[in-house]
Amino acid sequence: MYQHYLTQFTEIVTAYVPNLLGAFLFLVAGWFIALIVSAIVGGLIGKTPINAWLAETLEDSRGITPVDGKVKTITYWAMMIFVLVGFFQILGLTVITEPLNNMLNQITVYAPRILFGFGLLILAWIVGNLVKATLNKVFSATRIDERVSEKVGWEREQAPIGKTVADTGYWLTLLFFLPSILNAFALEGMLQPVNLMVGKMVAYVPNIFSAGILLALGWFFARILQQVTTNLLKTVGTDRISEQLGISRALGQQPLSHVMGTVVYIVFLVPVIIAALDALAIEAVVAPAKNVLTMVMNAVPMVLGGVLVLLVGYVLARVAASIVTNVLTGIGFNNVLLWVGIARAPKEGTTTPAAIMGTIAMVAIMYVALVEALHMMGFETLTTLLSSFLVVVGQIMMGLVIFGIGLFLSNLAAKAIKGSNANQASLLAMAARISIIVLAGAMALRQMGLANEIIQLAFGILLGAIGVAIAIAFGLGGREVAHRELETWVHELKHHDREPVHH
Repeated sequence: MYQHYLTQFTEIVTAYVPNLLGAFLFLVAGWFIALIVSAIVGGLIGKTPINAWLAETLEDSRGITPVDGKVKTITYWAMMIFVLVGFFQILGLTVITEPLNNMLNQITVYAPRILFGFGLLILAWIVGNLVKATLNKVFSATRIDERVSEKVGWEREQAPIGKTVADTGYWLTLLFFLPSILNAFALEGMLQPVNLMVGKMVAYVPNIFSAGILLALGWFFARILQQVTTNLLKTVGTDRISEQLGISRALGQQPLSHVMGTVVYIVFLVPVIIAALDALAIEAVVAPAKNVLTMVMNAVPMVLGGVLVLLVGYVLARVAASIVTNVLTGIGFNNVLLWVGIARAPKEGTTTPAAIMGTIAMVAIMYVALVEALHMMGFETLTTLLSSFLVVVGQIMMGLVIFGIGLFLSNLAAKAIKGSNANQASLLAMAARISIIVLAGAMALRQMGLANEIIQLAFGILLGAIGVAIAIAFGLGGREVAHRELETWVHELKHHDREPVHH
């Protein structure tokens, strides 16, 4: 019995050993071929430019880019799947080989799409690099970057126009190939939105191109006009004149010629930006931006007019301040404090009254120029406020002038009374001086508009008090004289009544 079982086992093993040996040899040979083929594919990928491009594209955060190694691994395992399927088929293990065969059938069906998709990807990369190289050569041959740098005064590295355009052409080429690549891979879910996006971009490219050309040309000519304006103003001596007039101190580090060149640049560039926005034809974005730029453009003439008024006013104010200071110094106005009896003549090195009046004249002219500039710019509320304040300042200045004249007249009257050698001349001079100062102070306060009714009432009360005081003083001081006079009048009346009447 045991011999029977042993015979059957020997027959089964003898029948299965060739399959087992064949499967093992097939596995070893397949494994060896997979190693060789994957090594060859990895080596070829590593020696082609594709490796560099994929490394740059797929580089991770650690900077590790084993692109050829990844391709080698994928090739190895793809071949090993086929080897394993053959191995299990030789062994007759259909339970394992059926799902693997189904997977391989799907891979076989999808393989042409994968190959075609990768072929399109490689073609897109080649065409993109050709476009990039062509654009770089065109810009290098025409020396556009250098010419732009010379015109606008930039360094060579500040105007990489050629590199920017070449990179843009490269990525646009890849983008145009993207729908075909997705279609080759049968990625329908991604294909529809990408097709829609690319279609809109292609339809919108002329608008972008037109806007870019307008903006580039406008910016280029604006920079040229800026340089021409700046150099022309430097040539005619604008910077030197601005330094003589003191404008350079107000402008800071920038010379007047550069400021005017910048103004010309902005004035020229704003309409160009508006035209470029019109060319884009994106109403949701363009309409608000265009409205803002239109408002700015409409305000430019008013702003320039206001600035011009301020500049002219500043020049006139400087000239007027110099004239007022020199004229007042020539007529001896620096002794005005001595004339009115307030202080002595100013010492050397101190600010003179003539210089102060010159500064006041300069501030007044600049204030008027500021009001007019604000009016030209359309700031009506602020203009009205400053105009009202100017009226108040004028009233205050006139009041100070009246009070100064009063001080001068009081000092003159006091000197005249003291020089008359009359009795109580000092007392009379002080009384006259105080009276004139009080009168001038009341007139000055009334001119300033500071509580006119209170001033009138106080001045009336003061005069009334002075009158009452004089009356009381006269009455008390002349009491004895009045008594004697009254006695004389009474005595004469009595004597007249006693005389007999003659018929």
